[in-house]
Amino acid sequence: MVENKKIETLLILATVTGYSSTESQTDSTPHLTASQKHVKEGMTACPRKIPFGTKIEIAGKVYVCEDRMALKNDGKFDVWFKSKKEALDLG
Repeated sequence: MVENKKIETLLILATVTGYSSTESQTDSTPHLTASQKHVKEGMTACPRKIPFGTKIEIAGKVYVCEDRMALKNDGKFDVWFKSKKEALDLG
């Protein structure tokens, strides 16, 4: 039996930055996301209104929402990268 799932697509204009696993950019557990998963390529931090596991397309690449932004940046997206240099290259 095939289950029908509703897929919702929204176009959002948002600020997107990059981060890596350093305490200065995250918290005291820089390799663990807010959804309690270990960081890996393809993850992004999202505003709190977006559920964990939601797929987000940014500049033609699909990321999965597994982390949260600090409250002061709650309306932004933050893509995880292996290195600080890669994160800075995005913004």
